[in-house]
Amino acid sequence: MHFSVKDNGIGIEAEDAKQIFELYYRAERDIRNSVSCFGIGLYICSEIISHQ
Repeated sequence: MHFSVKDNGIGIEAEDAKQIFELYYRAERDIRNSVSCFGIGLYICSEIISHQ
């Protein structure tokens, strides 16, 4: 089975990489204040994949 995920977000810094799959995690950046997100997208993707 193959999965593909596409994200059009603002990107992440290397120090945020370990946490991006945590529920409600949002990287601390000045630009994030102008971007609406809940921090659940990558968490949901990881849950779907881990339960396959």
